[in-house]
Amino acid sequence: MHTHRMLVVVMVLLIVSGCVPLAHEPALPAGGPLADGRLSGAWRAIGADAPLHAYIGPAREDSATVQIRLLEQRDDGSWKLDEYEAQAAPIDAGGVLSVRYDNGHAEGYVVVRYVLTAEGGLAVHLPDRDRLVAAIGAGAIAGTIGDGDDVEITASGASLLAWLHSAAGARSFGPAFAFVRLGDAAAPH
Repeated sequence: MHTHRMLVVVMVLLIVSGCVPLAHEPALPAGGPLADGRLSGAWRAIGADAPLHAYIGPAREDSATVQIRLLEQRDDGSWKLDEYEAQAAPIDAGGVLSVRYDNGHAEGYVVVRYVLTAEGGLAVHLPDRDRLVAAIGAGAIAGTIGDGDDVEITASGASLLAWLHSAAGARSFGPAFAFVRLGDAAAPH
């Protein structure tokens, strides 16, 4: 399976296994989430060996909450749809999405960095667990490191966002998953 197609698989498996740190609060400015209309539309993963599409738009009318629908073609040809809600904090050419996660056992926010490229593409970066563990251990960001792979970011949303703006915070994400815009199509129902 190509790396770009693995975005959904990696995100779900890492969260379930506890490998991706969950933040207690979304990484947001003090005033709350900000709408980032630049994300709205249909996106296709570049270089995927099977189709992977992301449909992004407002979750509700007049809402800064973003709805993300990931549509992935499985190896057997069937389609899998995953739905998420996130809150955005735009930063220059990109921003941070705090993606809501709740599986009944663990809940919180997966903080994802995004960059809108000059060519009109979208680069999505998942958190790098080892770098975040090091930052928590060094006291750069408030959090706890539990038994096994359990890592929680306990900093306030505003503190977390401020840290992510720093050079060290910017380095706390892994390599990019690249997407190209298909248009401003509505997400499938």
